[in-house]
Amino acid sequence: MADNKNKEIRENYDDPILRPLLKLGMKQRDLKQHKNLRRASILVLFFRVPKQPNNATTDIQQLESTDISNNDDKNSSSKDDDHEWHILFTQRPLHLKAHPGEVCFPGGKQDAVDNGDDVLTALRETKEEIGLAADQIQVITQMETVESVGGLCVTPIVAIWTPVTPPQQQFADNMMDVNKDEVEAVFHVPLSYFWNEDNCRDKREIDWRGAKFIMRTYYWKDQYKEKTTYKIWGLTAHVMYEIAQLCKKPVATSSSMDSVSCSNNPNTTTNASSNASTSVSNSIKAGPLYRYVDDNGRKPYWALRFFVLSPNRILHQYDSERKANAKADTATKKNRLQLVDEDCQVTAVDDDANNKNDNDGKHNFTISVLEGRITWTFAAKSREERDQWISVLSSSS
Repeated sequence: MADNKNKEIRENYDDPILRPLLKLGMKQRDLKQHKNLRRASILVLFFRVPKQPNNATTDIQQLESTDISNNDDKNSSSKDDDHEWHILFTQRPLHLKAHPGEVCFPGGKQDAVDNGDDVLTALRETKEEIGLAADQIQVITQMETVESVGGLCVTPIVAIWTPVTPPQQQFADNMMDVNKDEVEAVFHVPLSYFWNEDNCRDKREIDWRGAKFIMRTYYWKDQYKEKTTYKIWGLTAHVMYEIAQLCKKPVATSSSMDSVSCSNNPNTTTNASSNASTSVSNSIKAGPLYRYVDDNGRKPYWALRFFVLSPNRILHQYDSERKANAKADTATKKNRLQLVDEDCQVTAVDDDANNKNDNDGKHNFTISVLEGRITWTFAAKSREERDQWISVLSSSS
């Protein structure tokens, strides 16, 4: 019954950049030709930093005074406008026999202790290499496997880094617990850098294991170290390019649509970032419901809130009808849920089960998305009211 506690997934669910990755889910995506290879995993870490104009050199004083670790999201639109996603990279030491000095993602070969789990491999290796604990990392998906030069089946694991100390301050102050035996340097690059094809300094087609492969090369100047430029190429560049293209920020146009409703009607596509009014008067449905709250570290409880289903198929939560009517724009990220066709499930909870749980006559139903990783649990005061909400939330109109 409890709401899903994956806070970063919940709060970034309608981020147009991360949504394509979130929708992939956690399904294993092994290519057939990699079946008998030894396994390895790499961790592609996303995190937010303040935007810098034209990728300019970072002002370290500004970084040290800027705290982006607060996820209360009181002004989510401002946060999205002022920050951008960056990706963490490492550089291997020159003394290593294999791939000395090359840029890569944190990761390594799978060990017996990982019990065949690619995610555990990536998290363990990341902790060993750069000291990031698993509780600072929210895994969101795993990508299709790739084969390394050394004949390893490599699984890219994509995750969000959520440290207490802002990431940009950790880089500026050299605070990361780096294992110098395995890592020479840690740096980060804006995701948007890989969207611009002009930043690819070399691109050539090669034959790789009987198939065509595009070898890309990028160069990135370290904003914290003078005269330090990193070469990103090979498997690392390939994985980064594929992920960047998958979550490339959509261009907003009057006809661009990047989400669909919970129905199967192909004519109900909508723009998730639309500024369409969420007022009660033009909503598809609005009214009070109880919502089960179990994500604040306190004893779970039922909270009476006012909900508005907007024309662009987003369910908004407000404290009251008065606040819903007064709201000029959408609810904050943590208080809205976009209904997506592929995996949205609206389910009634059996009334007999409600009575056994002593829910004071409440009639429950749930909405779940992303293969159940985000679940909201509601209760209506009557079975009829519940069924009306379920019908509207599941319909195309």
